[in-house]
This record gives sequence, C-alpha cells and structure tokens, in this order.
Amino acid sequence: MRHFVAYHNAEKMGYEYEPIGEYAFFSRKTLTFLERTVGSMVWVINGSRSKARNTIYTLCAVYMPDEVIDANEAAFDYIIAGTVGHDFDPPIELNHLPWLAGFLKSQSNFSLGISEIKDSTAIDYLNSLAKSPDVEHLTSTDEINFPLDLDILDVEALEGMTTYVSHLRRERNRAVTDAKKEQTIALYGQLVCEACGFDFSVFYGKLGEGYCEVHHKIPLASLDGKRVTKLDDLAIVCSNCHRMIHRRTPMPSVAELKAQIRGAKT
Repeated sequence: MRHFVAYHNAEKMGYEYEPIGEYAFFSRKTLTFLERTVGSMVWVINGSRSKARNTIYTLCAVYMPDEVIDANEAAFDYIIAGTVGHDFDPPIELNHLPWLAGFLKSQSNFSLGISEIKDSTAIDYLNSLAKSPDVEHLTSTDEINFPLDLDILDVEALEGMTTYVSHLRRERNRAVTDAKKEQTIALYGQLVCEACGFDFSVFYGKLGEGYCEVHHKIPLASLDGKRVTKLDDLAIVCSNCHRMIHRRTPMPSVAELKAQIRGAKT
C-alpha cells in the first residue's frame, strides 16, 4: 500500500487544522499524480509556528481517499476525497520524536503540500503512532507492529465519517453543524436523512444514535470569502446521499436528489 503525507501549513492557510468529520484535500497537482492516492493511506500533518518561531508538527488524521474530483475553486484544481478515516484527538505532537528530522528531510520539509512517502522507516513509525495510545516511548523499530491495522478506520467508517481537508479547505464552524443536529432532534425527535429517509439509529442501533452528516446547501468552496451560515443553510443527510450530492457538478439540491431517489425506486 502506498502512503502519502498531506501537510497543512497553518501560517499560510490562516487557520489551524481542526477535525470536522470530513476528509478531503485540495491540490493543484496533476490528476495523474493525485489518482495514485486513491486506495492509499494519507497522513495529515499540521504545522504551526510557536512563539519562538519554531514549527510545531502534529499528526491530526489519517484517511483513505476513494476519488479525485474537480475542486471548482480558483486556488485549487482537484479534491482528494475519502469516506474512511480517523482523527487523532488530541493531535499527536511529533517534534520530540527522533525520527521526525529525517522524515522532514526526505519530504523536503513538506513544501510540496501532498507528496508520497518513500521513507519506509517513517511509514513504520506513523503506523505505530496510529496503533499506540502512548507515543512518547516509540523511538525504535523494536516497538513497532506493522502493517497498520485498519481497525481504527473501520470504526469511523461504521458511523459514516467522510472527508478531511488540509491545504485544503474553507474553514468550517463545527458549532453551527452541532446546532443543526440539536434543532432537528428538538423538532422531529430524530436525525433522518432529508433525501432518502435513512436513520442511523434504526439501522445501527445504539452505535448510530445521534449520528448524521450535515450538508452545506451552498458549497463553501464556491464562496469568495467568509459568510454567515444559518441553520436553514444546512441539511441533515446520510453518508451515501452526501457523497452523491457532491459527486456531480453543479451539485443537485437535496430536493432534487430526493426526487431522483423516488424515480429510481419506481
């Protein structure tokens, strides 16, 4: 399996990377190169300047892209999107780990945004971080078990987690999506996909309780700058319908997808 590093430069992007339950990476690289990431492991690393002007590197997420789509954004050409991933919460600081210096050198200090990891030792260490809750003592290959078990990804996949974004995304406010879920539960007592009627709690039982995805009716990537997002600008959807909406450009509305689903059933 191939491994890639996706580097989020907080200083250049203007904000720190924060997990939002979505995995997608914006890039200007060629489609031929980016298609190599599909089915591979993408490790998301955030870099931010400390008060001493040193860069602090943190491992924030790992995900597996399943498609490359047009970005429809002036600054980027493509989005590498996936539906299976894992956020490290809290992120894992890497600076104190002795193998980081060699990894930075092998990746040209992450200057390429997204690039393939050729250093097998770095891959082994990243795999070990994903599997161990105690990373401070992982300083030798003797303590590494590999290859990476995908169990940490499967757990997230059962709940339908979707897309990461670094170097990569319009900043999203998680508070407004949480408020949309709370409003929907208060009004209807459940979180049901507005397009197909899927309810995670009915299908998955306790595991799916309180879970859904929240769709921005107006794509953030289409905006020229900041905007205020109201609850009416959001829709409750399941993972499948969310992916289908974003699969086509221009994307269909939730109502249009709902009509298409009805037509397919008949």
